[in-house]
Amino acid sequence: RDNSFVNRGTIRITNETNSTVEGIFVARDGQFINHVGATLSIDNVSGNALSVFNSGATFTNLGSVLLGANSGSGNLIAGVSAKFDNGACGLLSVNNGIVETQTGATFDNAGLLTLSGNASMNSNISSNTGLVQNTSTSKLTIPVGLQPISALVMAPSDCPSLSNGSVIMQNLEANTAYTITIDNGSTPQILTSNANGQLLVQNLGLGNNFTLQKA
Repeated sequence: RDNSFVNRGTIRITNETNSTVEGIFVARDGQFINHVGATLSIDNVSGNALSVFNSGATFTNLGSVLLGANSGSGNLIAGVSAKFDNGACGLLSVNNGIVETQTGATFDNAGLLTLSGNASMNSNISSNTGLVQNTSTSKLTIPVGLQPISALVMAPSDCPSLSNGSVIMQNLEANTAYTITIDNGSTPQILTSNANGQLLVQNLGLGNNFTLQKA
């Protein structure tokens, strides 16, 4: 059974004639993808504009989601153990309503999140690597995204073999295993970053390169 729905066009839900118009509800194990270039606009509904609820339910926005642009509820609810992901290409604009993430739910922002008008956010962003523009009266905590990965290089000093060089990788994910492959024919090794996101790669020769990826 396919529990996914992909929007590649324009969907608009609004209350013009019926006061009981509801928004979109993504249930357990369901997946809604608002694709690049797509628009989902929900306003003036009587209940929640967008609900992502229960374990396995996910909403991924790569286009534009406009909630409460005109009037009425623009509530976005990420329920227990659900996930809302505003991707790098995504715009999530909330003008009226509440953005709420309940126990165990995650709200990740890698795109542009705007809160304006009567919008509010009564819970914090789980992960932020994008941009948040808040012109509402709501106060929220925005976590700092990962910093660019950098390297501190220590050149080989054991003449004449020149094989004891090392590199300290910085700003990696903390306490995470990485596979290191050096282009000197040696066996790939798995190393784990420390609590500060640092990882030491040793036994590098002059001119050696290496690749690093999550194990």
